[in-house]
Amino acid sequence: ARAAERAARDAEDRKNTTDRRGSWSVVVNGLANGYSGYVTTEQEYEEQRYEGASGLYGPNALRLYERVVAELVGELVDDGAEKKRKSSS
Repeated sequence: ARAAERAARDAEDRKNTTDRRGSWSVVVNGLANGYSGYVTTEQEYEEQRYEGASGLYGPNALRLYERVVAELVGELVDDGAEKKRKSSS
């Protein structure tokens, strides 16, 4: 799971260097009323140690999480910018 955490941070660092829409904080939050199990890197999943063997969604789960979270953050940032524009006009 630590490798997945590093991979997520690396993806966030890459996004921060290419997307400078403003200052914001990242909050990592779990699912509500659900269970996602372990989210691992593809390598951890292939090794099938405890975390990899306990992952529910396969070897590409981390990439999917990264993509979905990036899309959600983009929508939140865009929505916030739109609300700011409307309130200042």
